[in-house]
Amino acid sequence: MTDSKKAPKDATLLPAPSIRLGVVELTLVPDGEMHVVPGTGLFGAPMDAGWSEYLNPDDGGLVKVMPNSLLVGGMGEGAVLVDAGGENAMERPERRTDFLERLDALGVEREEVRKLVVTHAHLDHIGYLTIPNDDGHAAAFPNAEVFIQRAEAEAFASSDPERWARYFAPVERAGLLRVIEGDVTITPGVTCLATPGHTQGHQSVMIDAGDARAIYSGDLAVTKLQLEHVKWCPEWTWSRESEIASKRKLIHLALARDAVVVFGHDPRTPFGRLRRKGSGVEVVGIA
Repeated sequence: MTDSKKAPKDATLLPAPSIRLGVVELTLVPDGEMHVVPGTGLFGAPMDAGWSEYLNPDDGGLVKVMPNSLLVGGMGEGAVLVDAGGENAMERPERRTDFLERLDALGVEREEVRKLVVTHAHLDHIGYLTIPNDDGHAAAFPNAEVFIQRAEAEAFASSDPERWARYFAPVERAGLLRVIEGDVTITPGVTCLATPGHTQGHQSVMIDAGDARAIYSGDLAVTKLQLEHVKWCPEWTWSRESEIASKRKLIHLALARDAVVVFGHDPRTPFGRLRRKGSGVEVVGIA
């Protein structure tokens, strides 16, 4: 997700929602909050379309969304991380951010993360991919292979070379960058799913825990509403047609496998299951 009109909001000790699927634990790691201009920007639909009944704007006309990343534990040696925190202080000095501290509070050392998936290269998903050091920046997770779709890497490197040098070049120099294409299983039980549309190389992630499965939607569905209304696409979507097709791919997979769908930005429904409703679906939240 990206929006130049975000308003800062100090982070407090926000909860880290989690769900267990067999031996696998999925934990959403919050990095403060973001308050975003709603309407056609975020939802791709005006207020009278009904989204305000789900997320009410505050007195300033903004809605709260969560800059969460996903921590996957119990998949074998090391942890798997999907995305790397929200915008850091260098990008947005006025915004309080505590992603690395949150990981530490969950008992996860950065050296323990062995796989890191970048759903897409918007700044609220790559904020702590690297950290400053005496030489500029270094990989924040020194033992983690970092997976990004080729279309995403090429688009970001060409459109924003300065930020590529900050966030991805140090990972590449460390021999940790893995550029992939299409649906790729990166470790037993974890598969990157190519779901372009929000950006050119957006990807979601499927977690297979044996008898149970989950799909992390990334920004393919900023909230559950974008799956219930597949034609609702944020105004900054790269390709509306591709995003709608990718949503239908995710919906098909989630229904076929009765997968828990994880919504990283949704402040009300972080985890849900899809149920058919008419010609579409509804998302039933999981407490």
